[in-house]
Amino acid sequence: MHTTLIYLNIGGNSFTTAPTETAILAKLTAEGVVLRLTDTSPCSSADDVGMSGLTVTPGTLNPAFTAPGDSIYTLNVPQATETVTIVPTPRSSLATLSVSSSLASDSTTEGIQFDLTLGRNPAVPWKVTSEDQSESAKYQVNIVVERPPAAVTRCGGWS
Repeated sequence: MHTTLIYLNIGGNSFTTAPTETAILAKLTAEGVVLRLTDTSPCSSADDVGMSGLTVTPGTLNPAFTAPGDSIYTLNVPQATETVTIVPTPRSSLATLSVSSSLASDSTTEGIQFDLTLGRNPAVPWKVTSEDQSESAKYQVNIVVERPPAAVTRCGGWS
């Protein structure tokens, strides 16, 4: 824990704390100190279930992620791709993110790694739940590992 002394002048004083981005208006009066706290962060509403980011490695999402935007995305990756890492980022640091997928093989601070097979893979769904549990939103990435081109067999006298 870090403690910082703040000296107040008589009358109004204002400052912002980090990293929570809470603006504090402090007023020193004869009765004591009056504090008014205002959350200035766009990301910490107790009922916010939006996404601020969604990245994938390798590949590109279709449609591209825009906040706010779509909730279902498709990811096409080349044939040789064995794993993909998805990093869903809730807009609120107070929200809970839960991923439910049989493909998940590893989860780190860099994202969630998924093992893939050739062709269409099971969907990767996740849910963002607000801090107060009053709201939730579902999102999904459909992953397709491209198949090799079909071989053309020529029969008889065809050219």
